[in-house]
Amino acid sequence: SGVGVPCYDPASDFGFDSRPSDCDDVNTPPSLSVLLASLTDLISGSDLRGRFVDHARVGSVYSVSHSIRSLPDGGPASLTPLAAHCVGEAFGRWVKKVRTDKGEGEGEVVEICVGRDPRAHSTALADAICRGAERVGGVKAKYCGLATTPSMFEFCR
Repeated sequence: SGVGVPCYDPASDFGFDSRPSDCDDVNTPPSLSVLLASLTDLISGSDLRGRFVDHARVGSVYSVSHSIRSLPDGGPASLTPLAAHCVGEAFGRWVKKVRTDKGEGEGEVVEICVGRDPRAHSTALADAICRGAERVGGVKAKYCGLATTPSMFEFCR
């Protein structure tokens, strides 16, 4: 039928070509299936764990899925900047919903703190998480730079 359904549009942050024809009401294209499976594979108990896989910041959903598919099978899940962006937006929406459901902070800005570890790719992932979180109205991401888990806990108290 070719009628476009609402689909994630990261064009404003990464410059991806996400034309409605990439998602339709008949099927899920293979490239999108790879991305969705990759996001699901990141879940590891109470946190997200994966192997960093970079991709072009300008391209298509296909180019990201190609980067993921180029890895050998059986390894850790793929953690891409696009995945980090999606996680940041989902987390921002969840925090806003929890606060709203509790009747707290109506109309206030919710602050999310994001730190990173010393690996070279951590800056790109932290940036993507912050950008994703800030797509949610009323959410402000604070980048804390290089930080340990205990220091992030103290910073957020």
